[in-house]
Amino acid sequence: MHDGHVLRLRISLKGRPVRSYRFDQDCVVIGRDPGADVVLDNPGISRRHARIVRSPVGFVVEDLGSANGTYVNEAPVTRQPLAEDDMIGIGKFSLWVGLESPENEEKPAPAAVEGTTVLTSEQLQRILASMRKSEAAPPEKRRAASHTPAGAGAAPARRGRLLVAVGLAFAAGVAVGTAGAILGVGLFPY
Repeated sequence: MHDGHVLRLRISLKGRPVRSYRFDQDCVVIGRDPGADVVLDNPGISRRHARIVRSPVGFVVEDLGSANGTYVNEAPVTRQPLAEDDMIGIGKFSLWVGLESPENEEKPAPAAVEGTTVLTSEQLQRILASMRKSEAAPPEKRRAASHTPAGAGAAPARRGRLLVAVGLAFAAGVAVGTAGAILGVGLFPY
């Protein structure tokens, strides 16, 4: 019966995130029992409180005869199909439901770049164009972008732009070997 869809659950307690889960199995048991797939340690929760099962219509939550009930979007349920962004209420816990189709599965984040990355002329020109474009912005927008207060001198503004440029380069995953290399190609013609 496995259709390839993945179930994501984000658990929160009184609005505070507790833990996230990602399941590709057909049945997920929720309860106080340490052997449950999702353990919610609270006396108001039954040992085997509820389960989420994969069915022909998608994932369905079922209450397992719990003492305090199971809720979907604040309505009590015994068996209820789940949709993206539904909230399951069990005791004081909220479980946000996310459903991933196989083609939408999250890709792992790219590995961090270590060492020096050499920029092509085209990459460097795009960075330069972006910086020149921000220089052409009205003064109030430049101050907001560089965090330079009104009336501050030009030197702090240049330092702010340098920090913004270096930050942008790193944020884009591009590490530049030396500050001299940046200055040598005219990034900051001051």
